[in-house]
Amino acid sequence: MKLCVIITLSVSALLGQFTQVPSPTGGGVGAAASAPAYSATPTFNLAAANRWEPGLMTGNVTSVTFTNKVAGMRFSVVWTQDGTGGRTVAYGASASGTCSVSPTLNVATTQQFEIAADLSVLGVGCAVNGTTIASPYPVVTDGAPITWNLGSSPVTNGIVVLINTTATRALNLTNLVNGGFYTLIIKQNATGGALMTLGTGCTWKVANGGAGLIGLTAAANSIDVLTFTYDGANCYASIQNHFN
Repeated sequence: MKLCVIITLSVSALLGQFTQVPSPTGGGVGAAASAPAYSATPTFNLAAANRWEPGLMTGNVTSVTFTNKVAGMRFSVVWTQDGTGGRTVAYGASASGTCSVSPTLNVATTQQFEIAADLSVLGVGCAVNGTTIASPYPVVTDGAPITWNLGSSPVTNGIVVLINTTATRALNLTNLVNGGFYTLIIKQNATGGALMTLGTGCTWKVANGGAGLIGLTAAANSIDVLTFTYDGANCYASIQNHFN
């Protein structure tokens, strides 16, 4: 009886009928894939599958809803253009940081996501017909402070436009990964003069004797780039100023 069970599992694995995937708490077997019919407003129950392959896109997807989200969960959605092509997907507030769906007819775009600690859905990868491509820089919201959720990802980028205010905003980080590399493009708005300090989430060590401090270019519409890596306690950072 035990021999029969082992043979059955091996054949099933070869046929791809189930996939070993990490559960939200690490380890375990999850449902491999679900292939619902095309919908312009799909809802994906993340407790039911970790890979979603909707039917051919015969129109634009105007909204997407994710249910049963658990922090740390990873999943993917595969969008396939029909013979017409040019269909688009709009996530709105449901997800951020992912690539656009390829408009080419009959081409499949795989968007990979991770659920952050605050249950927001973050894009962490993208592939077109199986070839990995870069994801766009997601927008980081300006505020006092700025809270940048790095989504427990080892590599994350972001872009923030600073609104000129009298307040000096701190950059606070959450969900860093030991060994992670991060890049933040910092833009002044049309007024300029906004200021930023390095806040919580790690102990900041800034290159060239920065003593944990950075200076931003004050000119209107100027661009600076902050890059850093995290060792589990410290963020080793470098600021490059005045890109034009």
